[in-house]
Amino acid sequence: MKIYDVIKKENNVDSNVSQKKDIVSVEKKDTSWKRFFLFFLVSLFLTCVYLVGILFTRVTITINERKIPFSLDNQKIELIHKKNNLDSKPSFQVMIITDEVTKEVYGSELKPSVSNAKGQVIFINEYSKSNQIIKKDSFLIGENGKRYQVLGDVNVPGYTILGNLKKSGISKMVFVVAVSSGESFNSLGMNLSIENLSVLNSKLFYAKSVGAITGGEDGVSYMVPDTEKSEIINALVSQLSEKLKRESRNQIPNTLLSFPKLQFLNVDDNSLVLKGSSIKFSAKLKGSMVSYLISRNLLETEIANKVLSSHDYTNFSVPLIENIDIQSETLISTSVDSIPEYISINLSGDGAIITKSSPKNIKERLLGINKKDFSKILNSIPEIESAHFDIYPFWSHIFPFDRNNIDIVVK
Repeated sequence: MKIYDVIKKENNVDSNVSQKKDIVSVEKKDTSWKRFFLFFLVSLFLTCVYLVGILFTRVTITINERKIPFSLDNQKIELIHKKNNLDSKPSFQVMIITDEVTKEVYGSELKPSVSNAKGQVIFINEYSKSNQIIKKDSFLIGENGKRYQVLGDVNVPGYTILGNLKKSGISKMVFVVAVSSGESFNSLGMNLSIENLSVLNSKLFYAKSVGAITGGEDGVSYMVPDTEKSEIINALVSQLSEKLKRESRNQIPNTLLSFPKLQFLNVDDNSLVLKGSSIKFSAKLKGSMVSYLISRNLLETEIANKVLSSHDYTNFSVPLIENIDIQSETLISTSVDSIPEYISINLSGDGAIITKSSPKNIKERLLGINKKDFSKILNSIPEIESAHFDIYPFWSHIFPFDRNNIDIVVK
C-alpha cells in the first residue's frame, strides 16, 4: 500500500466524522425548536382557558339572614283611624262585611201571622244646597201607593256642584215600616216620595229603598216552637260568623292584618225569620262583621322599635306575626255607625325578627371583587348573619363583572 492511499483514507474518515457531527447538531437544533413551540402552545392554551374561565365566571352566594328572637308582654301601641291620619302616625283601617245565612228548618206550629213590612231607605237631596231634616214618624209614599213610617231622625246633606256636575246629597240609611200589615206592602225595591211634599219638589228630594222591604204578612204561618228557637238561632249566628270571617279573609290584602280579638259580629235581630208558608222553610239571619285592620309593615316596625333599642336594619320581617296575641286596651265599639278615632292595643307573645338584605345591593357590591375580599364586604352588611360562596370555575379569583352571573340563595 502506498503512503498516498493511507493519507487519502484518513482524510475520508475525518470527513465522514465531521459530516456525522453536523447531522447531530442539526437534529439537536430541530428538537429544541419543537419543544419551545410546544411549550408556547400549551402556555397559550392555558392562558386562554384561564381568561375564558374568568370571563364566564359564575358565583352562587348562600346567605343566612340574622334572626333576633323576642318576647312581648302587654306592649302598648296606640293607633289612629286611617281616614283621620294626616301625619303618618300608626293607624288602623276598618272593613265592614254584611251578609245573610239561611238554614232549612221545620215549623211544627201553625199560628196566625200578622206583621208589617220593614226595610231601610236613604234620602236623596237634589233640591237644596242646605241640609234637610226628616223627622222621626214622618210618612213616605211608595211607588206601590203604600204608606211607610220613618223610624228615626235623618239629616240629609245638601247637594254640591263640582265643575259642571251636580252631586246629590245622600243620607245615612234609616229603617221604615209599613203602616199596615199584609204582603202588598212588600217590595223588592222602589223610590218613595215624602208625604205632603209638592210634586215638583218630590222629584228632587225623595227616598230610595236599600234592598227589599219585606216581612209584610196577614194570614197564618208555620212557626218554629219556642223550645227549638234558641238552638236554631245559635246555629244561625255561628253559621253567620264563620261566613263573614271567611269573606273577610278573602278580601283582606296581604299588606293588612286582622286578628280574632279585633273582629266583631253584629247581628241584625230585625232580620231573623223563624216562620214560613209551609211546614219546611228557610230560617234567615242577617248581620255584619266589623274588622279592625293593621298594616303589616306598621306592626313589624312597632315590634322592632319595642324589641330593639337601636338598630341599623333597613328591612326586616316578623314571620308568623299573625300568632301575636292582640288585646284591646280601650273599649272598641262594635257598631258599624260609630267607629272610634283612636284605639289602644296590647301585644303579647314570642317570635323572631328576621333581617332582610337586598340581593340587588349585594350583587352591586360584589361585582368584580377579588374573592379574598368577600368576607370583609359581607360582614359590613348588618342584616347578614353569615354567608359563603361557590365559584365556577374553581381557579377564578375574581367575581363576575355581570350581575346576572351572581346567584343569591337566602336561608
